[in-house]
Amino acid sequence: GTGRTAVAISAGYDHTCAVLDNGSIACWGWNNYGQLGHGGPTGSSSSASSPIVTNSLGAGRTAVAVSTGYYHTCALLDNGEVKCWGYDGQGQLGDGGSTNTNTNTPPSSAINLGTGRTAVSISVGQYHTCAILDNGDAKCWGSDGNGRLGDGGSTNTNINAPSSTPINLGTGRTAVALAAGGKHTCAILDNGVAKCWGADFDGQLGNGGFITNNYQTSPVTVTGGNTWDSSTGVNTGMVSVSGATCAISPSLPTGMSLTSGTCTITGMPTVTAVNATYTIWANVSGTSYSGQIYIEVGLNAPDISYSSSTYTYTKGSTITTLNPTNVGGEVTTWAINATLPSGLTFGTSNGTIWGTPDTVTAATTYTIWANNSADSNSTTITFTVNDPAPYFSYTSDGSARVLSLYLNQTINPVTPITLFGGGLPTSCSASPSLPSGLILSPSCVISGTPNATASGAFYSITGTNTGGSHSDSIYILVVAFGGSLTITPTSREGEVNSTLADITMSYTHQISNYGWTSGVSNASGVVNNAGTVAGSDIVTWDNGDVAIAWARPIYGSGSTVSHVLALSTYSGGSWSTQDIDTASRTGYKPSMEIDKDGALHIAYIDRDNTRLRYATNATPTGAWSLSTLDESSPDPNNDWVRTGLVLDSRGYVHVIHPVQGSGVWLLNYTTNVSGSFVSTTITDTTADDGKYASLAIAGDDSLHISVYRDTGGSDLRYYTDETGVWTNETVHTGNNYGKDSAIALNSKDEVVIVYRRDDANDDIHMSVGNRGSWTSSLVAQNRYASWLSMAIDSNDDVHISSHSAGTGSYCCNKDMEYFTNASGSWVMTRLDQIGGEHAAMIIDSNDDVHIAHSDIPAGNDLKYATVQGSGKGLTARPVFTVTPDLPDGLVLNWKNGTVSGTPTEVHGNTTHTVTVTALGATTQGTFTLHITGAPGDIAYADISGTVGFAITPATPTVSTNGTTGSVTSWAINAPLPSGLTFETSNGTIWGTPSVVVSGAVFTIWANNSVGPSSTTVNITIGDVGVTAITYPSENITLTLYHTMTTATPSTTGGTATTWGISPSLPSGMSFDSATGAISGTPENLQTTAVTYTVWANNSAG
Repeated sequence: GTGRTAVAISAGYDHTCAVLDNGSIACWGWNNYGQLGHGGPTGSSSSASSPIVTNSLGAGRTAVAVSTGYYHTCALLDNGEVKCWGYDGQGQLGDGGSTNTNTNTPPSSAINLGTGRTAVSISVGQYHTCAILDNGDAKCWGSDGNGRLGDGGSTNTNINAPSSTPINLGTGRTAVALAAGGKHTCAILDNGVAKCWGADFDGQLGNGGFITNNYQTSPVTVTGGNTWDSSTGVNTGMVSVSGATCAISPSLPTGMSLTSGTCTITGMPTVTAVNATYTIWANVSGTSYSGQIYIEVGLNAPDISYSSSTYTYTKGSTITTLNPTNVGGEVTTWAINATLPSGLTFGTSNGTIWGTPDTVTAATTYTIWANNSADSNSTTITFTVNDPAPYFSYTSDGSARVLSLYLNQTINPVTPITLFGGGLPTSCSASPSLPSGLILSPSCVISGTPNATASGAFYSITGTNTGGSHSDSIYILVVAFGGSLTITPTSREGEVNSTLADITMSYTHQISNYGWTSGVSNASGVVNNAGTVAGSDIVTWDNGDVAIAWARPIYGSGSTVSHVLALSTYSGGSWSTQDIDTASRTGYKPSMEIDKDGALHIAYIDRDNTRLRYATNATPTGAWSLSTLDESSPDPNNDWVRTGLVLDSRGYVHVIHPVQGSGVWLLNYTTNVSGSFVSTTITDTTADDGKYASLAIAGDDSLHISVYRDTGGSDLRYYTDETGVWTNETVHTGNNYGKDSAIALNSKDEVVIVYRRDDANDDIHMSVGNRGSWTSSLVAQNRYASWLSMAIDSNDDVHISSHSAGTGSYCCNKDMEYFTNASGSWVMTRLDQIGGEHAAMIIDSNDDVHIAHSDIPAGNDLKYATVQGSGKGLTARPVFTVTPDLPDGLVLNWKNGTVSGTPTEVHGNTTHTVTVTALGATTQGTFTLHITGAPGDIAYADISGTVGFAITPATPTVSTNGTTGSVTSWAINAPLPSGLTFETSNGTIWGTPSVVVSGAVFTIWANNSVGPSSTTVNITIGDVGVTAITYPSENITLTLYHTMTTATPSTTGGTATTWGISPSLPSGMSFDSATGAISGTPENLQTTAVTYTVWANNSAG
């Protein structure tokens, strides 16, 4: 390659390979078995006439040596690993796999040389491979024909991986050089002895026999009459030469000479010489003899050292390059026994060591070899890599971190920030000890669940590693509440049917928002593959469990398919499914909510019986209860048919669903607020306002509905009862805006509606506002959207899922797309290549998104997708609850805590506890509420008196029971007898009667704004008794037949009402019983005086 040079080379049978100066390998020649290693075609016609670099030797790996055989190639890598490729007919690739599995590229895994072992030298034979390991052991693998593996076993027992047992070179002996031939192998041992094994047909083992027609399966020593004698330069088995005239060609290397007469070569070479063939002629007595000798003059053995034998470095800091010093012969190759600490590199061409260590490494000693043709020399060097001394802080600016923690709430781990140049601790301590329940990890990460309150205090956290130690302070407070709750006023009184002045609340979250970690991954998978899904909804519990209500098919297909209401729950890491309502063709288009006790409430459509059905396990035993709520006639297989269910703050159920009107579809509203379920039609009975309906509830329990007006408008419509009655308006008018609507309310109770425009592109739109004021915008265009679902997270960011029909055909295999504006603009992500129909979305308390959906009609599977939250962290969105329940007519806004409304029932003076839950922490406060009704029972004692005498004032008694209201006015049905007064301010009757009254009954009312309380009182006024009667004369003398002057009496005391006389007056005279007057004309003589007794009578006597 351009600029490349070779540093080592090996020629095989029909191919050649070289190690280049950058550590790569290039090969050329025949590639019939993949021996060139470039991954290209193999076979008889595959060859390369110029070098081709092999495929990767592994990430960051380079070659230091290469050896080629007949049809395979092996490389020794810079980390001591060995990799082979090409022909594997006898297992010579050493990969442990099946033989005859040829490979045309270096394998990803190195040959297993034994635990912790690496190679320092390799040699490839005909069909076998050998290596010297870092401990001097020799191992061979592949063909064992003629015993060339040297393992001492039977011949022809090929092995496909290095044996766990090395070749037996002799007790205590190791190999320093090794060469694999065609059918035999030889090694030079550490004591200078040469040993060979394998075929000996031509005497190639050198063990004394010239041609033995034998083989050896274990190493034998090179010795005997056919061995080289370095002292004489000739074979010891031949006759010595003498008296000869000697000549040699070419000239011997400088320092060496040919001795005349004996033709002996002597001397000390002073220059190196490559291996060359020298021809020697000896002329003895006129006869010329010749022979050949190979001479190579090598260097002295290297003698290497480094400036120190021990080095200590810091992780992440570049070291000064270590250059070895050599005072011996020139080094031709370098090797090291093991891989240096990660990040450091050993230069195989010059023995230098350089780099930036990136892993802490305990003191490790390495052996480095410098080799040349003369010998090898080694030295040892010890490296220690320490971490940088810890330098960290729990804040980015180095200031003290403040943590306000909540009792019994597991915290997100608090991780220290490594400051410039610092390392992470490997052990950590705190002073004083952290609050109970908190854990300090060796890397100074604080985690756990505080289980006892703790006053605020500074804690010194000290981290230590191999480089040193460092401390940082953190302030920790553990409280039993999540924030500060202010209730204004703390006591409120009101009356039934009178609007109560608001009780307002203010909450400030005080627990540290110290981090966020998603609890899900971005994924979508199959929950159940039962068949065509016909609607789904999803909820999550606080513990992370998930429930999906869905219409599960049980038999049939197409329009005849029958469904049941099923519930799939995810708990403990797996899904389980149960059937809730198994009636024929039911469970369609379910909507579901979870109540404060964790029970489920599901509304759905029974297709066969055209009914709205309701299922709940909010029962004493937890068993499912099924009931019918209303009639519902649409075919639920129509896309536009939707149900909606929400629960208000008091647990009442609210459901919407479509019903058939007169040529239009209407929307019915069903609720059990009155104690039993009642259904009413809330949409205009003349308008087609029943399609694609979606329901949401506000903090004040008001209901909000988005719906599509089909015939007669093609608009997005909005219904709400927030004023106490249902009102409606158009949100987005035009051409087909409003299909697939989904509605929700953000933290400010603004209404958010997402929907699509039904045209060729099916763009997604969003409208935000409140009754009478809306802002509409485009979310995404040309999305071919349908089956929209939507939810809003704690940061008020909107999340939308959509089934993209791709070409607008709505047929099959379409994507589920996910949109969010968390970044400030809309971003789309493809969550599933097939899915998004019947989608329902919910966001859990950690802001992670959960979506139930299906892939109809591709796989007909119920699916579940999750999306990690935006990463902004959680914003505290308090949820207010109150116990005991407020009286009817009053509502607690669960978003802002305001108590408002008009109470419709009495409520004794009661202390209510408000619980605010925010980010899993709770805070409580109290207020008292007293709602009174009409006045209590009133009563008077009957009144009796005497004319002219003041009566004892009659004061009413008013009974109370804790809910009776005070009297604001009094009234009486008629005027009292003359002289008596009725006091309208307090109901008292008083005065001096001037007339006689005989048992008159009066009705009296005690009133307030709630109503009256009434009673009756009986009044009797008696007269004063007559104390004296006086006539004009007490002696009356009359003349017969002469009319007398009428004698009318006068009285003192009371007024006479009747008079009486005894005995009877004489004939002709009369006594007036009304006035007591005596009158008349006497007709008979009465000469003797008669005394008459007169009685003046009244009620007193």
